[in-house]
Amino acid sequence: MDSRPKAARLASLDVLRGLTIVGMIVVNTASYLHYVSGYAVFAGLEHAEWRGFTAADAVFPAFVFMTGVSIPLALGPLALGDGPIERGMAGLDGAALRRLLVRSGRLFLLGLILSNLYWMATPESVLFRPMGVLQRLALAFLAAAVLYKTLGPRARMILAVAILALYWPLTLLPFPDGTTDLLRPGANFVGWFDRAVLGAHTYVHGPLGYDPEGLLSTLPAVAQALLGVAAGQ
Repeated sequence: MDSRPKAARLASLDVLRGLTIVGMIVVNTASYLHYVSGYAVFAGLEHAEWRGFTAADAVFPAFVFMTGVSIPLALGPLALGDGPIERGMAGLDGAALRRLLVRSGRLFLLGLILSNLYWMATPESVLFRPMGVLQRLALAFLAAAVLYKTLGPRARMILAVAILALYWPLTLLPFPDGTTDLLRPGANFVGWFDRAVLGAHTYVHGPLGYDPEGLLSTLPAVAQALLGVAAGQ
């Protein structure tokens, strides 16, 4: 019989997770009605094409934030009944890192499958897409969990702020195949990096193709997960 204490649960996190799932269902249903059935839907239930922010755009960031909130509950002293959390557990040993890699890897693999169902059915008609929603969650979780186990709260918060502060000038860097224009989708260094590394295997194709869950754009997601870690503590 397993006598280990169960990980702590946070009722408010469960409620937020449930509300976010409801929001996701509403947004996905509205998207289906609009793009498949041709019905007009409330604009706030559609994702902003590039500029702006709608209610639909809040769903995925909420999941990233909640991923961070859950990390201290699953990995911290409270999960073992050791009292208030001041820091992550005593460092990151090999066994703990392997567990984090396995957990993140499973989520990433599930994301690969879900992102490429059409590719697996008809590989000649669509391109394989390595990145996606669950893949980004997996990477954000892994980075935030490793940082939780290795850095103190203040260092993690400084790092999160630094990532967000430096990401904006990163988008302004010149790129080889065009001119930076933040009002044009993909016309920035971050989009170019996706094209350079992923090639045609992005969500948006074309000369200015990019992936909304791409490579460098995962950095702000890591920062957001770290903010979730701070809230979870």
